[in-house]
Amino acid sequence: MKLYFREFDCYKNVDEATRESAYYTPDCYFDLARLPTLGLQNEFAPFLMERGRQLTVKSFYIDYRSFAHVSDFLSECHETLESLLLLGDCTKELSDWLSTKGISPTRKANSNKGYVYHPAVYYLQKAITFVKHTEYIFFSDLDCYKAVPKEKQNNPNYHPDYKFDLSDIPNPLRTELRDFIFARGKELTYTSITAEKLGFSYVAPFLLDANITTIKGINREEVMRKLRKYLLKHQLPVSYTRKRKTSDVIESKAHPSITYLNRLIDFYIPDDGLFHFESDIWQLDRLDFPISNAPTNPTLTLNFSGIETEQIKKEVKMSCLYRLRLKKASTIVAEIFAVSQFADFINVNSLTEVNREILEDYLTYLYTECGRRKNYNTELKHLKSVLEMIGHLTHKPQLQHLFVADDFQKNILPVYRFYTDKELATLNAGFKTLDAQTGRLMILHEILGCRISETLTLTSDCVELSDTGEYFIRINEEKVYREYKKPISADVKKLIDASIAYTKSLYGECDYIFVSDKDPMKPMSYSTLYYRVISMIRELDLRDEQGNLFTIGTHTFRRTYGKKLCDLGLDDSVIAKLLGHSSTDSVKHYRRMSNQVLAKETKLLRAQKDAQINKYKGAWE
Repeated sequence: MKLYFREFDCYKNVDEATRESAYYTPDCYFDLARLPTLGLQNEFAPFLMERGRQLTVKSFYIDYRSFAHVSDFLSECHETLESLLLLGDCTKELSDWLSTKGISPTRKANSNKGYVYHPAVYYLQKAITFVKHTEYIFFSDLDCYKAVPKEKQNNPNYHPDYKFDLSDIPNPLRTELRDFIFARGKELTYTSITAEKLGFSYVAPFLLDANITTIKGINREEVMRKLRKYLLKHQLPVSYTRKRKTSDVIESKAHPSITYLNRLIDFYIPDDGLFHFESDIWQLDRLDFPISNAPTNPTLTLNFSGIETEQIKKEVKMSCLYRLRLKKASTIVAEIFAVSQFADFINVNSLTEVNREILEDYLTYLYTECGRRKNYNTELKHLKSVLEMIGHLTHKPQLQHLFVADDFQKNILPVYRFYTDKELATLNAGFKTLDAQTGRLMILHEILGCRISETLTLTSDCVELSDTGEYFIRINEEKVYREYKKPISADVKKLIDASIAYTKSLYGECDYIFVSDKDPMKPMSYSTLYYRVISMIRELDLRDEQGNLFTIGTHTFRRTYGKKLCDLGLDDSVIAKLLGHSSTDSVKHYRRMSNQVLAKETKLLRAQKDAQINKYKGAWE
């Protein structure tokens, strides 16, 4: 097979000066037949094309001469070699061969570097490297590994020399897998690639065993059936159970190959980038109207696949599409869950068929048999919202009057949990073991008494100096879309300044103090914080005064803050202002936790009891 110079990229669109050069030889060609085996010819062909994209006309001509030497060397010394990967380090062998042909294997360098090898030696080394990186994709080649800061390269999960082996996979499947792996390298963090490698290690031999040559246009259901049979044939589980690292919950997970193959197929499904009502998974950024979303825990998709009845699924989608304009995306997720639980119980083809009798059967099941949770009020309110919206959209007014007040359990005024001083000391000791920025975040959260969404969205300009010389912090209440200020000490100001300096040193100027590692223009997500803190709690085995493992408890810090304000005897209006409340209605809940308030409210009762005890005291003594 002859590859003419004029067919390569470097010969296209050349200027007039290049055309007049002695190195401009468009009718020259690489004769792949000079290579001894078909395997070597298949490896050199893409290597030559890649060099044709990178080099100038002059450099390409030097390649031409090096190719002639290398192909003769391989034909004479390795006539049965099928792959350059089997050649090893052949620098000395090629140098000795050049000497036998009367060609000096070294030459004097133009600089002060002394002698360098003949260009043919470097040419063969580059060909071997190209083939290696064609058949293997090293972790170090992926974008997520190139972006790893030096301080993280000591992480035990950092394996730049690990690789994806594509050597046995034929084209075009090899090309498809390469594109997918590099795309995942852009999306994932470097610690997540290890899990991808595990899935790949099962999928690659399966694709060869099933004689699948391309992913494009593949039938998902058929190939997934083949994969399950392949796993069972090799005595591998289709699914397995595991305990979550952040809790004692046992969850069922699909075999890594199933997850990996599904992602691979999804990658090659044509995507027009538009919103499709009929899709089971909605990408919310594709809707043509803005979505209300929490910046620290955004909802990116809505998943309707858990609703099996197609008509019910369609009705729920209609409701969600309308209510997304009115409510936060997280609320819509809760509504989908509530109605999916209801749909699993009832035996109708449409929610428009639901009547009071069906609803009462469901309520009886929830309150007597289900046992999923202690209180179903919130879930039932979400179900009520969906049914009423469907009733409105389908002109079925009976759906808007299904629920009555007695359907909801009577709320018992709760006594909120708060941290004792001893528990706070235990948690603060644990915070010191977190990375510096997460530790500062949790200390600030404890001191400020904010909601966690407010702490995570503190901006770099949140601190102000008043006319009286006092520092104030400006807090955005994401939950209710307003802002409030509270005074802070100089020490808190220093802690905030240290956090801002840390973020600036890594990412430059950012809007937020605590930012996402993946996208510094966004605040740190709650899921990231949750994982770091709960992992720390479980690794250090931090327990409360009852001997139970601590939970993440971000709102418990706020309750503890409110309780301490009450212990100080502050006025309700002051407490409400420091907590960011628009009224004093909620302050009573914090006062019920206060030891001073408890002592005051029970003083009369204790006095009566003491009088009774004193009356009969003589009989005991």
